Amino acid sequence: MTKERTWITGAAGQLATALAAALQKFEAYEILKLPAGTAETYCRVLPPHSKARELDILGNFFGQVLAELRPTLVIHAAALVNTDRCLASPEAAIATNVLGTQRVLAACQAIGAKLVYISTTAAYDPAVGRGGLHPFTEDDPQVPWTIYGATKLAGELIARRQQAVPWLVIRPCFIYGNAQLDKSSTLTRAALNSAQGKSTTVLLDPQNYKDYMRIEDFAAGAVTAMRLGCWGECFNVAGEQPRITAKFYSAMAAALNLPQLLLTWRPETDYLGHHLVSTAKLRCWSKLKLGTAWQPRLSLEEGTKLTATSIQQLLCP
Repeated sequence: MTKERTWITGAAGQLATALAAALQKFEAYEILKLPAGTAETYCRVLPPHSKARELDILGNFFGQVLAELRPTLVIHAAALVNTDRCLASPEAAIATNVLGTQRVLAACQAIGAKLVYISTTAAYDPAVGRGGLHPFTEDDPQVPWTIYGATKLAGELIARRQQAVPWLVIRPCFIYGNAQLDKSSTLTRAALNSAQGKSTTVLLDPQNYKDYMRIEDFAAGAVTAMRLGCWGECFNVAGEQPRITAKFYSAMAAALNLPQLLLTWRPETDYLGHHLVSTAKLRCWSKLKLGTAWQPRLSLEEGTKLTATSIQQLLCP
């Protein structure tokens, strides 16, 4: 059996780590790694607390290293995420999310690799959800209201509006994970801060409906979409366990054995309104092509317990 030689950008991050773990369950995929002794100038310098390295998609040697590795499949998970970070550093968001994606696409074309682009449901038009509990489908209008959503949509369009490289777009909803790797979810950050007696400002309306999911469930859904072999398609991946936002934070407090998390809500900043996402397309296509309809496996209680355990391990190693 010929294996897909798979390269994942942003290899040291939460998304790439979870995707690699999910892919390794299938013999059809071989996860490529940086060769030992790869020059530091090829790699992005990560924060001092991290010992991991990853290939810099904006670096001068990105295309050269990828040509040497010769992947047949590139999963583009590297991005500048988080609405506030992108608003504070729009140039960096554009460089990473837009220009970086163009460089990844060009490298794929040069070596004949397929491309999986990890997008976001933040690119959908928030006005659609504000009028009621409408779950976004893949065909809903994409009219992002933020720098983050706009740059991720731009990257998505770079992949979709060309024919030289087979592409697949996967749009995750709200993802949270373990404290050691999760640097973007306010839910995880609020839990970690509260465990240390610190407060967190949450730029959301606690009464608006949202839909959070653990990173492992997203990775499994993304891999299911890849296994379909349906190039030129877009798929949502969401937990489909919607609750008012306050309920997710209450569940996290319970997992930490705290009466409540230490939060300051800023409901006036919640531009998303209700944000629910349908995975009906992925469920239907996986049932038809793989024989089993994909669905998330972790309940909110199970997921928050995993995050709480990771926080305890981080604070009391």
